[in-house]
Amino acid sequence: MRRWATGGRPANDAGPLERAAQPCVASALAALGADAVPRQERPGLLMPALALLQRRHGSIADGTIAALARSLGLPESKAYAAATFYSSFSLAGDACKARPPALDAALESVMGAERAPDAIWSRGIVAPDGRPDGALVRCGHIRPASVDDYRAAGGYAGLRAALAMPAEAVIEAIRSARLRGRGGAGFPTAAKWDHSRTVVAPAKVVICNAAEGDPGAFADLAILQQDPHSVLEGMAIAAHAVGAATGIVYIRSEYEEAIATVRGAVREASESGVLGSGFTVEVFSGGGRYVCGDETALLNSMEGAAGRPRLRPPLPTEHGLWGRPTVVDNVKTLALVPLIMRHGPEWFASIGTAATTGPAILAVSGFVRRPGVVEVPMGVTLRQAIEDGCGGMADGARLKAMQTGGPLGAFLPADALDTPICFDAMKAAGSPLGSGGIIVVDHRTCMVASSRAFAEFAAAESCGHCAPCRLGTQQVVLALRNLMGPGACAADLDLIHRMEAAMRSSSFCAYGRSAASVVVSAVRVFPEEFEAHAADRRCPADWCSMEAL
Repeated sequence: MRRWATGGRPANDAGPLERAAQPCVASALAALGADAVPRQERPGLLMPALALLQRRHGSIADGTIAALARSLGLPESKAYAAATFYSSFSLAGDACKARPPALDAALESVMGAERAPDAIWSRGIVAPDGRPDGALVRCGHIRPASVDDYRAAGGYAGLRAALAMPAEAVIEAIRSARLRGRGGAGFPTAAKWDHSRTVVAPAKVVICNAAEGDPGAFADLAILQQDPHSVLEGMAIAAHAVGAATGIVYIRSEYEEAIATVRGAVREASESGVLGSGFTVEVFSGGGRYVCGDETALLNSMEGAAGRPRLRPPLPTEHGLWGRPTVVDNVKTLALVPLIMRHGPEWFASIGTAATTGPAILAVSGFVRRPGVVEVPMGVTLRQAIEDGCGGMADGARLKAMQTGGPLGAFLPADALDTPICFDAMKAAGSPLGSGGIIVVDHRTCMVASSRAFAEFAAAESCGHCAPCRLGTQQVVLALRNLMGPGACAADLDLIHRMEAAMRSSSFCAYGRSAASVVVSAVRVFPEEFEAHAADRRCPADWCSMEAL
């Protein structure tokens, strides 16, 4: 009788390409410690194994997917679907990529959006003793991975205070501080932690979401590269509060330097014992898709599947990674947690506004003198962040608009410059704060071309799960391309509005429902530019050639 492997294939039916790949696959899995991983969790080794094999050999050779699928107990179709979903993996003979690298270049060319800070700047966050403090004060002043440097600068004092308190008291401190998540949704952190704490389970997980993928966003990158121990301390406090023994830092694969730095920090923290007994942290390299910033898509990614959002409920705090209650928090959120435990919730709540307390950590790029990461109290205006933090507009540039909220956000006009930076005020002004990315647009920028860059990003990053998003984003791109060419007409604007309405009402997840929001906001704020393209076939900014593209 023939033995059948998981996935429905006979164990002895491996073809020549799979047999040729088996030694490399076995070596990679051995390096990852696969023998120590429970059988039901072995599919989670798919992405780490693919990443390791690609580093070793330059690409994923033919037969590798089949060999990995057999070794991990996965159907080959599922393993192949996952491997081809992520843009960071290069399969031999496959030139397709989920997100063309040219998209980042297009956004930088049209809008000046950048992926790295020129400067890291903190002002207005003062500790009770009168000294400057905040999530960014140590950046550039300590050796990032050094646990000794971090402790000498006051690090891990918040964790020591938390470990001396009952878990309920820690959560109450976070609740009294009124900390809201800095990843985009602004959900109260204490509510998430308390929900996870009350779930009875033998094992729980805390995950740091560092899948930062917004155009013009780099604040998480700055913290991970310059002060990773602040994130580890926040994770350890969260673990104590919810009863978790495992922590995982999920970092996008493009952040290679940050991955190495965080691993070094984890090693030093573990060896010194500062994280507390029984709590361990590991680093997981993501596959390079924006949608994995969604916490449920991130969980699917870690379980060896394509990073597509899950239907909720159940919530991750009830049923997360491998079915365990899981708390997923953003880098900036976790970096702020130690400040609360070190200085007290009353101090934290005294910063910012009544509804949005604490510091705002912003990534400001575009046409400013000093693009960088800016930390200011919540409630200061966009004008203060741009002028005080980044030196104002670049030489020769006049402010035209500000793009906030990432690819699911919107454009704000120049007259919104005095809008307070907080979740509620930004939403009321017409664009969410999101994860804190601000792209400053100057007077020479074509809003149709800018919208097209965002629309192409949205189309490339759609996970493809539902038709409204998969097809609607493509239709928006086609309409904008047509508006930039000789065939521009009013019907293109109508198509944009119809597709946005369809996606907003019927897409599966928040990504699809907001994937055209940037484009529609540009049409709303700058109708004359779009009408000039559609009616006169003329680009007021002289950016579009209006010739066949």
